[in-house]
Amino acid sequence: MRTGLLLAGGLAVAGCSAGADRSLAEGGVAEFRQMRDAGRYAQIWQNSAPDLKSTIAEAQLVQTLGATHSYYGNFRSANQTNWHWNSNNGSVFVTLEYDTQYERARGAERFVYRIESGAARLAGYHINAPGTAPPDNTTQ
Repeated sequence: MRTGLLLAGGLAVAGCSAGADRSLAEGGVAEFRQMRDAGRYAQIWQNSAPDLKSTIAEAQLVQTLGATHSYYGNFRSANQTNWHWNSNNGSVFVTLEYDTQYERARGAERFVYRIESGAARLAGYHINAPGTAPPDNTTQ
């Protein structure tokens, strides 16, 4: 009986943490979109988690975000279609997926945020517009 209570208590704590972590990641998405629309691509890379930095050089990310911004235009609206919380060996990641409307195209976006020390840091980003082939758009 005690084992069941401890397990249930642990799940309740994880549930609270997942909700708070999701909120942090959603704030990170809003900040990313503001910086992207303002052309602050280098700042996005500088603020990102080591996970992202180890997969793409700053110059490449700046070029890629500039190209996708030119293709899609500024952010208009988004509908969150899915989210996932993962905790493994002390590392916490939140993945958020959106159906996003930009000025010139609709895109499917996936953001991955590493949550640490009460902050969300971008660990991965992918955007794709169905039926189109925008410039090199993979950063994860």
